[in-house]
Amino acid sequence: MYGMVHKGLQEMIQEHHGDATWQAVLDKAQLSTHTIFSNHSYSDEETFALVSAAKDVLSVDATTLLQGFGRYWVTVTAQRYYATLMDASGNSVPTFLRNLNSVHARLGLIFPGYRPPRFECSNETESSIDVVYRSERVGLTPFVEGLMAGLGDRFETPLSIELLTSKAAGDDADSFRLSW
Repeated sequence: MYGMVHKGLQEMIQEHHGDATWQAVLDKAQLSTHTIFSNHSYSDEETFALVSAAKDVLSVDATTLLQGFGRYWVTVTAQRYYATLMDASGNSVPTFLRNLNSVHARLGLIFPGYRPPRFECSNETESSIDVVYRSERVGLTPFVEGLMAGLGDRFETPLSIELLTSKAAGDDADSFRLSW
């Protein structure tokens, strides 16, 4: 994953828990460098080592950490670094979700070798939408749930997020129903 993800996690932890806690996360993760470069590609192992260290240092489960980070990513990190792209991608939860693959395609122009997830929207009504999430990475479903909750915050739309299918349970992909 690109360093921007690591940078977002760093900012969230420092903002809520301080510099010393972030340092403890880095130490526990045993990364070779403590300097994070946003445009550098890091191995998935390094990313998951940071997540594992953060959950241990913060004494939270991985699901809680990833959901909180997903929400933070949309409401703070993405807004800080990609405000123009975020603003151009829709003015409501369903519109933004329908444009999410285009957002990732634009990010692919900035980050060579970027391997984004894919999202498919269906069954849209006035108060709900179904979203299928496909990724080569395993274990990020709670992060995606947090991202969706963050979109609800961004568009001032309280969301109910229901997991319909789960790749971890043997389904082909994760899918969600978002209701508002």
